[in-house]
Amino acid sequence: MSTTDKFSVLFICLGNRVRSVMAKAILDNILRESNIDNVVTDSAGLIRMSGARAAENTIKICASHGLDVRDHSSQQLSGSHIYQANLILTAEAEQSEYLKSVYGEHSEKIYTLTGYKGDVDGDIHDPYVEGEAEYEKVFLEIESHIIRILPLISAESEDPKNQ
Repeated sequence: MSTTDKFSVLFICLGNRVRSVMAKAILDNILRESNIDNVVTDSAGLIRMSGARAAENTIKICASHGLDVRDHSSQQLSGSHIYQANLILTAEAEQSEYLKSVYGEHSEKIYTLTGYKGDVDGDIHDPYVEGEAEYEKVFLEIESHIIRILPLISAESEDPKNQ
């Protein structure tokens, strides 16, 4: 299966240095462990920080869970990200609403991570200026949402209309 035939999940946060990096790493790991090979992931930020490394605490917390994000290089969201993704998951409701206002024709594939096929459409706290303990809490929250939505992503990836 080529990359273009795969279901594409895009994670969005503010700077693409913490939450979207964690979400991508977590989903990539679960997909690998589950032998799901028809889903690809990417991440981007709303603000321009292109080329910046993941935040130091992101690297540390991910490493403590066996995930290596040392080579991550942040990228700013572009229109091509939106057009290529089958599913776009934001860290915050405000980010989701902004993307829907700018890319209205793609609003049916834009959700918050917490709200995708769930009951609660809330925010994932940004721990950027906080300590490792807050990063750990955010990692675990993101992980719980990824685990919750994995069956949904897997089902969506099998749907021929999403190929």
